[in-house]
Amino acid sequence: VREHKENLRTDFRYTPKNVEVGIVLDGLLRHQSNEANNAKLFMKDLSAVANAAVYVGSDLELRSSFTYTMRRGYNFTSANLNESIWNASIRYKFLKEKTASIKLECFDLLKQQKSISYVSSASGNSETRVNCINRYVLLTFSYRFNVFN
Repeated sequence: VREHKENLRTDFRYTPKNVEVGIVLDGLLRHQSNEANNAKLFMKDLSAVANAAVYVGSDLELRSSFTYTMRRGYNFTSANLNESIWNASIRYKFLKEKTASIKLECFDLLKQQKSISYVSSASGNSETRVNCINRYVLLTFSYRFNVFN
């Protein structure tokens, strides 16, 4: 089996006052050939990630990220899939010098994350399924100790 891989990545960030915006484009291109069974594959794993954060005053932070993943060129249909993942959070800082914060995070709001991984090559395929909680909410309390003043 012969394989040739190319990783492609570009990252864009824009950070004006009180806002952060970012876009990441990522790709993995793989060419595989197996001379024994004359099989050839050209697999493409492409993803786009959009991130945004808004800071309201010095105590409120809103964040959101959206990831779109597309897989193509695999030799079994279930591996050629699209996946859209949207995560969001809100964080409030309080107490003297903003040493405490409470944060509410929501993961996979669209409920589209698949707990399946695929490995495909010109000589065979593998599919692994994992049971996990993909869509959930997390509430966090944090306190920052100022030991070194």
